[in-house]
Amino acid sequence: MMQKIVLILLSLSSAIQFAHGQNQMYKISNIEAHLFYNRNNDFSDEKVAGTISENILENPEFYLWNTIIGEGSAEGASSQTLIIINIEGEKSTYEIRTLKIVCKIEDNIISSQENDFSNFSQHNKYSYCVLLNDTGCGKVEIVAEIINKKSNETEDKMVKTLDFWCGE
Repeated sequence: MMQKIVLILLSLSSAIQFAHGQNQMYKISNIEAHLFYNRNNDFSDEKVAGTISENILENPEFYLWNTIIGEGSAEGASSQTLIIINIEGEKSTYEIRTLKIVCKIEDNIISSQENDFSNFSQHNKYSYCVLLNDTGCGKVEIVAEIINKKSNETEDKMVKTLDFWCGE
């Protein structure tokens, strides 16, 4: 009897997840973060200033220590971070959604944006970027949500953090 109940609950759970996925027009596939290098660490490499780093989100090899002066794994001084939200959806769909992005350092909101989008592409991809200023010290929380304009409900949400450290 208990096995039947468990089987029924698993089947019901799978059906609900399948139905939810069927109604989800778009999903956030990933979030990237790149340091924007404001200036060189030294004068021997003139190509660093004005470029961006590799994706530093969830990269345990990239050490975010004193990036504002170009230390840690940074190739140059950086006090700005470029955030890229990548979205996937159904091909060539014209269903407008709102992408809401809120970024905070500790409890202070440093950026809050809403952008309407739809997918005209046959390759079903859409990307949106935000440049965060005054980053490099403190924990940055990035919250991206896709909101259905008609129902005002969140259809997808992703939260990521960057742990910048500063000290002597």
